[in-house]
Amino acid sequence: MFGDVIVPLDGSDESVRALGPASAIARCLNVTLHIASYHQPASDGLELRQWVDQQVEPFAGVERQCTIEPASEPVSEMLLDLLAAKPASLVVMSTHGRGRSAALLGSVATELLHDGRAPVLLFGPNVEAGRFRLHGPMVVAVSAEESSEAIVPIVEAFTANFDLIPEVVTVADGFDGAAAAEQAAREIGEATGKTIAHQVLAAEDPAKALVAHADETGAVLLALATRAETGASRMLHGSVTANTVAHASCPVLAYRA
Repeated sequence: MFGDVIVPLDGSDESVRALGPASAIARCLNVTLHIASYHQPASDGLELRQWVDQQVEPFAGVERQCTIEPASEPVSEMLLDLLAAKPASLVVMSTHGRGRSAALLGSVATELLHDGRAPVLLFGPNVEAGRFRLHGPMVVAVSAEESSEAIVPIVEAFTANFDLIPEVVTVADGFDGAAAAEQAAREIGEATGKTIAHQVLAAEDPAKALVAHADETGAVLLALATRAETGASRMLHGSVTANTVAHASCPVLAYRA
């Protein structure tokens, strides 16, 4: 299902955290690891190119491609252009997890998710990227809203390609999402030939409940759909994704519903 694995590097140590996991995924999928870096238009980019070369050197065994260009427009727009040219790609990136609401993710991650052109695997501040692995439990969050099941095909692809054991959960927040969890578990099970567990988590704070459950189960990955909305509604629903990423000790696989 996936084409390139795209990892944005901005010259910071923080962004490099995602490079090892992205390389592991590309190697396992036998696809290209595509590094995307953008520099100030006034610069010739040589310093950034040398820095990128140093960072990717340990991953010589993975087929890779580098896009290093002047930032002629916002970085998020340039990444979206790259994704348009590389359909079915997976974005893997690190995020700082500071601030409130969308600021928790950073503007680039927020815009990529809002666009919905590709799933984004996010490494928040509490994730030890060096311990990333592609086998073990995976928590898949859905809700009673039909749009939340947009994450299901992505989870099916991950389960088919990696040794992951999904568990579908929904957080009770005033409506009954048990049926949604059961339906998603059934779909993933039919697609992968596995028996998929599902349950309802009784809690008022979805992000806090998801993070706690992922910790309790030793999840190596947490997957959820984020809604494409505007204004206050976008802030409300986006904050669940942002707060989950900010506090989770495992990476969060997010996709726009």
